[in-house]
Amino acid sequence: MNTICRIGMIHDDLRSHDTRGSQLEKKEVDLQRREAFCKEQLELIEQKHMDYYRLASAQFNEEATIADTHVK
Repeated sequence: MNTICRIGMIHDDLRSHDTRGSQLEKKEVDLQRREAFCKEQLELIEQKHMDYYRLASAQFNEEATIADTHVK
């Protein structure tokens, strides 16, 4: 194989590596965006769960107090 062909192959390999690197960077950015979205959604779900727990607890205590007054 002559030197010109080798140089051409090396340039092709470099371009291929650059393309792969660029694709990996794009995937990394996309994964970071998705991770941020999932964290945000998880925080919202946890907040709704806590709100529901507080409401259910308050309703239970209210009903327990009413039942206690009826028993006495």
